[in-house]
Amino acid sequence: MKITQFNKSMDVYYDDRCAICSSFIKWLSFQPYVCNITFVSYQSARAEEWFRSLPANESERSLAVRNDSGGMYRGDAAWVQCMLGCLNHGTIGERLTAPALSTVAKKVCHLAAKNEDELWELFSIANDDEIISRLAKISLPHCKVDDSDDVMTIMAGVPDGII
Repeated sequence: MKITQFNKSMDVYYDDRCAICSSFIKWLSFQPYVCNITFVSYQSARAEEWFRSLPANESERSLAVRNDSGGMYRGDAAWVQCMLGCLNHGTIGERLTAPALSTVAKKVCHLAAKNEDELWELFSIANDDEIISRLAKISLPHCKVDDSDDVMTIMAGVPDGII
């Protein structure tokens, strides 16, 4: 899941009606990056053109990331990719690639947007189990998005070379 020299850019697709996504994207947009990051709201004309196959009445859509080498990430993996793309938070992103911590990546990203000092304090803990235990006490705002890792057929409509 690393951002490599071959991944010089990525598109982050998000639902701007989702409190979790919106606050994180706002925070992320002010961070320095290790690669070029483009933020694409599913409600934008650009995304609506690419994702024509989505039902117009779909309430919310989960975060997704596409890198310039064609990698597609959804759910936990998409949140991890975003943290890996942050210049100042790459070490946290690296820790999130561990199977145990990747399952809490969305909470970590929410915490980053909400309280960056608390995030650094949390990740100063050496034990991943303790991090998971502390994150279990944090509740996320309500979001109707299903972050399951189902096959993401909607991404097939994104033209190659967009990034």
